[in-house]
Amino acid sequence: MKLFRNRRGLLWMLAGGLVAVLAGLVAMFALRTAVTGVQVAPPEAPLTRPVVVAAHVVPRRTVLSETDVEIRELPEDAIRSGAVVKIEDAVDRITLTELNEGEIILAQNLLEVTAEGAPGEGEVSLAEALEEDELAVALPATDLMSRFGVVMPGDKVDLLFSVNVVGKTYLEEVPRGGLVALTTVQDLEILQIVAEKPPAEEGEEGEEPGERLIILIADPQEAVIIKYLKDSGGVIDFALRAATSERLFDTEPVTINYLARRYGIIPPEPLD
Repeated sequence: MKLFRNRRGLLWMLAGGLVAVLAGLVAMFALRTAVTGVQVAPPEAPLTRPVVVAAHVVPRRTVLSETDVEIRELPEDAIRSGAVVKIEDAVDRITLTELNEGEIILAQNLLEVTAEGAPGEGEVSLAEALEEDELAVALPATDLMSRFGVVMPGDKVDLLFSVNVVGKTYLEEVPRGGLVALTTVQDLEILQIVAEKPPAEEGEEGEEPGERLIILIADPQEAVIIKYLKDSGGVIDFALRAATSERLFDTEPVTINYLARRYGIIPPEPLD
C-alpha cells in the first residue's frame, strides 16, 4: 500500500514538472511572437545638403579651376560655417590653405583673383596669403603683358628693367652714358591683381579704365630692389616664366656697346 502511494506521488510530481515545462514553452513562444510582430522603425537618414569640396589635393595659393572642385552631398552637422555651395563661387579664386581631397572649401579661405580697391569689411585680407618671411609688393600694370591680361595671378615672372645710366669712373673726366637693359629680380609669383575702385557714377561708355596694380610676392631684399627700380624712373616689364621653372638665369646687361659687339654693328661713316 505504501509502495502504491509513493508511485502515485512520483506520478504527480512528473505531471507537475511536465505542466511547468509546457507552460514555459508556451510563454516563450508567445513572447517571441510578440517581439517579432513589433515593427522597429528604421533610423532616420541624416539631413544633407550640397557643398563644394576639393576634387583632389590642391596646394596653397592655387587659382582654382573647375577640375579642382566638385559638388558632394554631406551631412549638415559636418558642414562648417562659410562652406561654399556653388562651383562658380570657388572657381577663379586663390586658395589660402592646402586642400585635401574631399575637404570642404570655405569662403574665408579663398582670395579674389582680381579685386577692386582695398578689401571691405568681412572680406579676406591679402596678408592671409603670405608666409612670415614674405612681403606683398605692388607695381603698376603699365607694361604690355599686364595691360593685355597676359600675366595672371598664380603666374611666375621675371622683372626686366631698362634705365638711362650716366656716370664716369675715377680714370675718366668726361661722363659716359646710355640706355641699359637687364634682368633684375627673378622667379616672382603674382599673388593678385587689384583694380582701382570705380566712382559711384561710373557706367557711361567711353570712360577710361582705372589704374591696375600687380601684387607680387617677394622676400624683404627683393622688395627693396623692386622699390629702387620703381623709384629710379626706368621702365619695368614682366617676363612670363614656365609654371614649373625655378631656375635663375644668368644674363648680361645690354647696352649699345653689347649689341655692337654681339652683332658686329659698325657705326656708319658721316656723309660728305
